[in-house]
Amino acid sequence: MRTKIKVNANTGVLYVPKDLLDDGFKGEMDALVNSMTFTIIHPQANLERVKESLQLLIEDIDLRLKR
Repeated sequence: MRTKIKVNANTGVLYVPKDLLDDGFKGEMDALVNSMTFTIIHPQANLERVKESLQLLIEDIDLRLKR
């Protein structure tokens, strides 16, 4: 899934779409960050599930690049 997350440049407040909020992405969450991306981790996810999810996302990106 591809979605838009908006960050207010003045306040730093993130706007998260309602469907993500409904899926449990709310409250305090951990994030993994590097110089090009950040990954917001669902509050109920463990690192093994995060790894599996990121591997699926990489496969999706590869498919999009092939198009």
